[in-house]
Amino acid sequence: MPADLRASQMERWKTGLWDVSLIAQLFTSSTAQVEVLSIMKQLISGIITLSAVAQLGLAAEPLYHNDFESSPIGSQPDGFLVIDGQFAVQEFEGNKVFELPGAPLETFGFIFGPNFRYNDAGDHMQFAEKDGPAKLLDGVAVTARAYGLKKGRRYPTFAIGLCGVGGFKLRVAPMKGAVELVSGDTTIASVDYRFASGTWIRLKLEVRYADGKWITEGKVWKDGETEPADWLLKHASAEKPNPGKASAWAAPFSGQPIRFDDLQIDAVAK
Repeated sequence: MPADLRASQMERWKTGLWDVSLIAQLFTSSTAQVEVLSIMKQLISGIITLSAVAQLGLAAEPLYHNDFESSPIGSQPDGFLVIDGQFAVQEFEGNKVFELPGAPLETFGFIFGPNFRYNDAGDHMQFAEKDGPAKLLDGVAVTARAYGLKKGRRYPTFAIGLCGVGGFKLRVAPMKGAVELVSGDTTIASVDYRFASGTWIRLKLEVRYADGKWITEGKVWKDGETEPADWLLKHASAEKPNPGKASAWAAPFSGQPIRFDDLQIDAVAK
């Protein structure tokens, strides 16, 4: 949405023509509702102006988004690298998704999006768009929707990742009744989680630099609900993460397909 149009709609809200709940629609889906409410409070108190809010909306545009609607059925989208597995675009519930068949019962994955590296100081991520200069970022976040089914006592496992194949992963592990933060092959944090079979779940994983450390955080929530304000899992380290792309992983241990949709990567601030 253009900044001038966004600003004019903000004026309508300020004069009472719009309900506060509609303001979130002025921003991209990557902006959490809690952040929008914070912006509203600053606007009301005069800390920021309407034009500044409009620019915030522009800054929230994702670095990458893929909902697979432009990809042919049976294909793998441009820029995807499938590590292993028979992933392909399929139709499900009237939408296109990236689907892994229910067999074989192993772990498979793919990488996608920009390739992130680090500046010489090691305190910022950076990436270069085609024919453009390198951009410095405090951090990045990857989000996705995932769908899996249990069968009897067998459950799927799925994850999203950042910092390459051997980087960080946010993994939903229903057999363990947990959501896990994983570095390489090592689980570094875990929290109890009750898996809802046959329900779309949103996952969000963020890696950023703050206060001299690299912070990795993750959260999951039911699709259609408000994004939780708090992170479920958090890990801090002075060690710089691996460079690389975002990833997604799936293990169809229930013998049922696992589906991904709405892959998105956003820049984040400290």
